[in-house]
Amino acid sequence: MKNIILLFIVVIMVGCSNNSSISVGAVGTLGRENSNGSPLAVNEAALEQFLKLQDLRDQKSITWMIADGLICAIDNGTRVKVFDSNNSNGKTGVVILEGQFGGRSGYVLSKWIKPIK
Repeated sequence: MKNIILLFIVVIMVGCSNNSSISVGAVGTLGRENSNGSPLAVNEAALEQFLKLQDLRDQKSITWMIADGLICAIDNGTRVKVFDSNNSNGKTGVVILEGQFGGRSGYVLSKWIKPIK
């Protein structure tokens, strides 16, 4: 279990780019460059907290967020459907459409979503 959590921390702490905008109801895929996955937070506050902890490289607190179910790792390429797109704050609400977390909803950074054309 400890190794899985450490792997998750490494996956979600890798930097990312790919700025994109996607509208409510659209389907896209999650993806971060140089990473195997993207964190999905239960709400915008949890995403903000994770981002601050990531900047501080506070692995212990990130581990607690994982254990408390506030964030989970979603594989790159996983299809998502947007339910809330607030581009002014850079966060987007999505529902996971496939995989282990299919049906789960939460928030990611908008730049982690690649529209499906």
